[in-house]
Amino acid sequence: MTSSIQLVSNFLNWRDLAKILKPGDLIEFKRGDSSSTGCSIYQHWAVYVGLIKGVHHVVHYSNEDLSNSARRTFGNFLEIIGNVEVQLDVLENVACNCSCRKNNSRDAVDPPINPEEIVDTAKKSVGQSGYNILTNNCEHFAHFCRYGKRRSRQANNTVRWIGGAAIVGGIAVGAAVAVTLLSTNDKQKDKQAEKK
Repeated sequence: MTSSIQLVSNFLNWRDLAKILKPGDLIEFKRGDSSSTGCSIYQHWAVYVGLIKGVHHVVHYSNEDLSNSARRTFGNFLEIIGNVEVQLDVLENVACNCSCRKNNSRDAVDPPINPEEIVDTAKKSVGQSGYNILTNNCEHFAHFCRYGKRRSRQANNTVRWIGGAAIVGGIAVGAAVAVTLLSTNDKQKDKQAEKK
């Protein structure tokens, strides 16, 4: 296996990142950056497929309308609304002034498919739809191309968060019902004692 230093880069602008990318690498883009915290709302993922006519390209799930005017109106959330499908796109356009990094971190756990096959799988997927934010998102797609397995840390975290919220909500409802029942039972006992 390769060392983790080579598997994941720092977040960079797209031009600097392009200098270290190899076809088949996965790219993680920060989306919805908060300038005050440096955190991102979500991460977008793509497969780097190399130079096409001298321009860096990626394949990723996105909305069919990635025009600059649409991005100005809807921001990067445009990628996950509307008619979302797998697209071949220019790296610079996908980066859209967001920082990005090479992220092949799963290589430490899952052996990647050979680079030519990764790129071939990505390119053959162009035009496919079926996007689902929890079960078939851009991260699932990128990991499928590289490892043959659909995985998404973001989706898993979201499902865990929703499940945790449901459990907490269920406990709160259960506690409220128990308190109500106990209170009602106590009131009935008080009424029976008054009758005696």
